[in-house]
Amino acid sequence: MECVAGSHRWGKDFRPTRFDGTPLYAHDKFEVAPDIEAQRGELRILGWPMEPGDAIAFSFRTMHGAPANRSGRQRRVFSARWVGDDAVFCDRGGRTSPPFPELQLEDGAPLDAPEFPVVFRT
Repeated sequence: MECVAGSHRWGKDFRPTRFDGTPLYAHDKFEVAPDIEAQRGELRILGWPMEPGDAIAFSFRTMHGAPANRSGRQRRVFSARWVGDDAVFCDRGGRTSPPFPELQLEDGAPLDAPEFPVVFRT
C-alpha cells in the first residue's frame, strides 16, 4: 500500500478508476489523476508492508494504491468508508462502489439508510 503524502490537500477531485484502469463512472466531472509513476522522483510516496490483520486509515482524497500482487497468493482487502453526520448521497449516474443495489436515496439526501449504520454519536 502506498499513499502520496499531502495529496489530500491538493484541492482536486480525481476520476476514480477500477483496478483494471477503467473508470468507475461512465460520465463525471472529475479530473484525470496524474501519472504518479512518472512523478515518483518528485512526490513524497509513503508505503507500508501489510500483513494479515493490519489496518491503515487515511483521507479519501489521498492518492493511494498498491502494486500488482505477484505473490501467487490471493490478496484480500476490506475497505470501510467513514463519514460525518453531515455526509449526503451523491448520485454519479453509475454503479456505486461498493454496490448498493437496493439503495433508494435521492441525490443530496442524508445517508439515512440501513446500508449506512451509525457507529458513533456525539
